[in-house]
Amino acid sequence: MMSAKTKSDSINNYFYQEERRATYKKWIFNDNALCSADKMAEAGFIFTGSLREPDAVACFFCHKHLDGWEATDDPWKEHLNHSKHCEFAKMQTAQENWTLEQWFDLQYKYDENAIRKQCEDAKEDIKKYFNKLRKSYSSAL
Repeated sequence: MMSAKTKSDSINNYFYQEERRATYKKWIFNDNALCSADKMAEAGFIFTGSLREPDAVACFFCHKHLDGWEATDDPWKEHLNHSKHCEFAKMQTAQENWTLEQWFDLQYKYDENAIRKQCEDAKEDIKKYFNKLRKSYSSAL
């Protein structure tokens, strides 16, 4: 049976900067670095790191995963350089400076992306399910 939970659920609940910032419990750079935890969260990233990849992050909006950060990297510039189609990165604006129109526009695009991702994940789950059925029917014949 297919689960209602999608693969993207783990990073889909971070629309607000304070929620993203809360993921940076073990960030490798201090508050004085250009890519401090505050600046990373501001630029749309959540911390996804581990012992093997202590600087791994992902964008809550476009789901782009990045690592290999240096203290002098600008999170906004790096985000846009590696994900040119990310509507969040294109804004280049901290959440506290958004207009109401920007907020609504981004929320709409965020919801649209989340629905598209859920549909893609469901489609993939259905394909796997039917392939498994096909194999079991083939072996029964």
